[in-house]
Amino acid sequence: MAVQFLAPVAMSIGGAIAAGFTSLIGFLATMATGRVLIVTAAVAAITALTVGFIAFINTMAGSMSQALPAEVLAFAQAVMPRNMATCLSVILTANIAKWIYQKNIEVVKMLAK
Repeated sequence: MAVQFLAPVAMSIGGAIAAGFTSLIGFLATMATGRVLIVTAAVAAITALTVGFIAFINTMAGSMSQALPAEVLAFAQAVMPRNMATCLSVILTANIAKWIYQKNIEVVKMLAK
């Protein structure tokens, strides 16, 4: 008689555990999806900023080569590396990413109080 009573109770407890586990998996999947989308958007924004900045530097260097005397251009080509635009854009992008990170940390600290 005790076995007949315990079987439905065990099935109910098992069902409740399974439902809780399923809810937990769904919640974690929703959280992970949101974070993946945010990270993807951030990477896309940083990439767009970097490409735009490289184009800006190349445009400015091209316009300077039209206006500067030949002696100045020869000196600049001897002193500056060919990948100057890429180096400057990486430095700027790193500074922007650092600034965004610091602001996010400040917001999290403020919300934690």
